[in-house]
Amino acid sequence: MADAGGSGTSASVASFEQQPQPETVDALLSATVRVIEDERARGETADTKTGQLVGFTGVILAVEASLGSAVFAHGISGAYSYAFVTLFAVSLLALAVAAYVAIRGLLSPQETLAFRRADVQWLADGDLVLAEAVEV
Repeated sequence: MADAGGSGTSASVASFEQQPQPETVDALLSATVRVIEDERARGETADTKTGQLVGFTGVILAVEASLGSAVFAHGISGAYSYAFVTLFAVSLLALAVAAYVAIRGLLSPQETLAFRRADVQWLADGDLVLAEAVEV
């Protein structure tokens, strides 16, 4: 039987059409999870590389300090002694600053760049969840 006003059937069809598509929600959730996992993997890779850089810098500092003390124990004379001492001190300072910057970068919290809470909310509130999964 037909509805007298015709509004009951069309209202139910309109509300049915406005429901999020489960396949689309699954596709959006899957894409969101992949982006977040990629971001975490990149962060872990950066942490590993920074840790290796700090370790390498520490080894170089130890070798330079031990070799420098051996050279100073034998005594340096001549016109190049001031240049050697100056360059030695500058290189130790530069390596120490590099280690400090790497450690500070490793220990400081990093801002996430790829996905924010507002982006996820935009996906949930937008027209994408109403579209077919193929269109997403």
